[in-house]
Amino acid sequence: MAVTRATFMEELAHVLPDTQSCSTDEAFLTGTLSMLMDVCDVSLDEMMAGVGLSDKIWSALSENNGETAVLLRVAKMVEKIELDEAKDNFTGLGIPLSSALECQKRAFNWQDGLTCQ
Repeated sequence: MAVTRATFMEELAHVLPDTQSCSTDEAFLTGTLSMLMDVCDVSLDEMMAGVGLSDKIWSALSENNGETAVLLRVAKMVEKIELDEAKDNFTGLGIPLSSALECQKRAFNWQDGLTCQ
């Protein structure tokens, strides 16, 4: 599940309009770390003691702030099947729903070791 969330966020970062400044690497790492926090039930401070994170990742995980945090929120909405809210957020991000669905498909296929063409 962590790989799927992380890859979905990475794929979404790929299709963000050029006006957005969320790197794919930051999106992937944020997705991975957020899932580890949820699964391991540890605080961000405990998990990241001694690990340097970019301000964007730290802000997304600790303060739910910034573009990376928006991608994390929308990924969680999709996981919880809160699709109407997710659709509104995709629209707000400038991501067409068809692109978001393709991103999700690539994330699931990547997890399964498949190639999506």
